[in-house]
Amino acid sequence: ERAMAKNVEPFAYQPSRISYNPDSDDMVVCLSDLHAGVEIQNWWNTYDTRILRKRLHKYLDEILEIQGVHQCGICHLVLGGDNISGLIHTNLRLQNNENVVEQLKIAVTYIGEFIDALQSHFEQIHVHSVAGNHSRLSASKDDHLKGEELDDMIPFCLSLQFADNKKVHICEGCAEKIDSTISAFVTTGGKRFYIVHGDKDSPSTVVKNLTLMSGTKPDGIIMGHRHHNALDSEHNVKIIQCGCVVGTDDYCVDKRISGEPEQCVFITSEHRAVKCLYDIGLN
Repeated sequence: ERAMAKNVEPFAYQPSRISYNPDSDDMVVCLSDLHAGVEIQNWWNTYDTRILRKRLHKYLDEILEIQGVHQCGICHLVLGGDNISGLIHTNLRLQNNENVVEQLKIAVTYIGEFIDALQSHFEQIHVHSVAGNHSRLSASKDDHLKGEELDDMIPFCLSLQFADNKKVHICEGCAEKIDSTISAFVTTGGKRFYIVHGDKDSPSTVVKNLTLMSGTKPDGIIMGHRHHNALDSEHNVKIIQCGCVVGTDDYCVDKRISGEPEQCVFITSEHRAVKCLYDIGLN
């Protein structure tokens, strides 16, 4: 952290003059499972660092089109984990074309650029994050120490990049950051959302487990990990499942799982946790 603080330069900040609807709803932008640093070439998917950037640009175009419709003042950007490819599977070591340090640099740079492009279109951006299983330092779950996830370095680096930007709030070490694997936020309309990556949770039990653990029933839960978009409801709690940017890799092929790269954006209001949801393909 000392080395990063010494070398990372903050983005230049110019206040925008875009007008927002003061009575507008909040927008929640999910960004999960980038798997930066992996190189994939199979029948279903072609992916590398260049294509990662191309898909993020397409996602930005879609978000700004949605913003043109809703004119939201507040954007919650949810980083759902697995920002890097990591080294937790042997086939990942073969597919990675960057070591984990370079993967982290790519993820920080691209996510920073993504936020910088968004910030001129919103009054405020709140960035929330959880760590994914691909960012653990040990391939073995048994040898992993909780809290040693490289995904946790990303909000720290972003807080340095946006130190001079009063519109971007990086929720790194804030009260709503319950631990490295569970985070939370409350919208302008008073709706409470929990965030998990999804490797430790199942859509069928996540509402019960998080409600009992926290003592507070949320209005919605956002999760990733399963690489496809989905929306479900349990006991009036919305379960929003975000897809992936990476698409089908060799691990998915071995498990007989395929699907297109996709992410989701939803609008939340005072009266509805999910007023509407946009299912966005990135191919």
